[in-house]
Amino acid sequence: MKRRVLLLPGWSFPPNALDRIVERIGFLDAVNRAEDADLAIGWSLGGIRALLLPKQIPRVLIASSARFCG
Repeated sequence: MKRRVLLLPGWSFPPNALDRIVERIGFLDAVNRAEDADLAIGWSLGGIRALLLPKQIPRVLIASSARFCG
């Protein structure tokens, strides 16, 4: 069974910036809404956006932190 993943790229990157993750890992299927996701992957500023999602959705943060600036 494929995991439905919400991909959240970083600032100034296009929405498809993380599509290669889905292509390389065969058990993922990209979705566009948090309500449909089993997992969220956030990169940089997208990781901060992932932290704002409901707590039931597991998150993977890549090169991200809890705050962007000061």
